Amino acid sequence: LTEARRHNMDFMKFLAFDSFEGLPNDGEAKNLNWKKGELTTNEENTAGGDSTARYLTRRVNLKDGFDATDIQVFMTANRQAGSKISVYYKVLSQFDNDTFDNRPWTLMNESTNTNTVSASDELGEYLELEFSPVGANASYVSNSVTYDSFKTYAIKIVMTSPNTTKVPLIKDLRAIALA
Repeated sequence: LTEARRHNMDFMKFLAFDSFEGLPNDGEAKNLNWKKGELTTNEENTAGGDSTARYLTRRVNLKDGFDATDIQVFMTANRQAGSKISVYYKVLSQFDNDTFDNRPWTLMNESTNTNTVSASDELGEYLELEFSPVGANASYVSNSVTYDSFKTYAIKIVMTSPNTTKVPLIKDLRAIALA
């Protein structure tokens, strides 16, 4: 604001939004055409996403004859109240003519209680978390063809928090491709 005033721009209206929370709830900010969720992080695109804290695993190629149909992700995490850990996966069948980079990321469900948080702010307290695909397995549709197995996969973890000093900490990440 000081810089705007220095250039005689007092007529301008500046709105600031916390990148961790997105836009305010409907009705909280008067005269805005935006709705809550319009500027939130989108990590499901084929590449990128605007989260500040994320981790992408390397691409994993399974050996010939060992294609998988499902995937499970386990991790040990220190998750403080208000913070969130989201896990995404990307898979590609050996029979799919599309490229791995063109595949979108798919959000996984947390199988453990999503409301469970570390009991204290101490960094030494970690929880065991488990994530699995929505539905029966990691099948997907590409160009009107359903693929029930995959040969290549990668995992993306997105960590968010309303407080930049209390972010989720993760260790012992395990991704298991299941036949």
